[in-house]
Amino acid sequence: MDTDATAGLSQALTMLWKDAAADEAPRRHTRPGLSLAAIVSAAIEVADADGLAGLSMAAVAHRLGFTTMSLYRYVSSKDVLLVLMHNEATAVPDTAPESPPQGWRAGLEAWTRDQLAMYLRHPWLADMKITGPPLTPTSLAWMERGLATMRETGLSEIEKLSVIATLTGYVRHEAAFARDLSRPDPQQGSSGPYAQTVARLVDPATHPALSAALAAGVFEDEPTGPLQPDDYLAEAFTFGFELILNGVAALVEKRTPPG
Repeated sequence: MDTDATAGLSQALTMLWKDAAADEAPRRHTRPGLSLAAIVSAAIEVADADGLAGLSMAAVAHRLGFTTMSLYRYVSSKDVLLVLMHNEATAVPDTAPESPPQGWRAGLEAWTRDQLAMYLRHPWLADMKITGPPLTPTSLAWMERGLATMRETGLSEIEKLSVIATLTGYVRHEAAFARDLSRPDPQQGSSGPYAQTVARLVDPATHPALSAALAAGVFEDEPTGPLQPDDYLAEAFTFGFELILNGVAALVEKRTPPG
């Protein structure tokens, strides 16, 4: 990549966008068996196992069997490492179609569910701070793929961008919500069945709508143990996802010329 293209980018982004050949260029004072790719891979393994709270340069070094200081020959800080990890963990899957599936709706559904699978593989992604608009190679690849699915919709470019931003936010929220539901904290809530707990707390006079929901049994199918993310996402995610797509369909219809 042309040096001018990376002007003004942060150190981490410059590392990601520079020519691939430069990534493999010999480094001074490197350690045999240690590489930037190995460090990023090990860091992802640590985060997958222990979350971002358990991620440290020392933990990554221990996993690799090197000293902590040896890592700094390849990556200058944990903040830089986090950007490199995010880029690697969010790579567009190899199974992604080279061309969008037939129809914008099928394309957006595949795009969104691939993102959801990514968040389920790496739950810590939902805890990454959003520090600005997407600029990593993989984030722009996701953006390109999402926008391409709506090429024939008649939507404006800003409308297309808003659609994929809405879907990305929905995926991130639902993945984090499902993860957190799977590990409830009795100190912050209740150890008893949710439906029974709510029924004890609400009065039909003050909570008529909630009481109606209780009477309809909407909370009766709760799991007996910790909720697994897949259990929640199978129905709840799909319901909200369809609502969003139906809204997009209505907008596409408005943008479609009559006849």
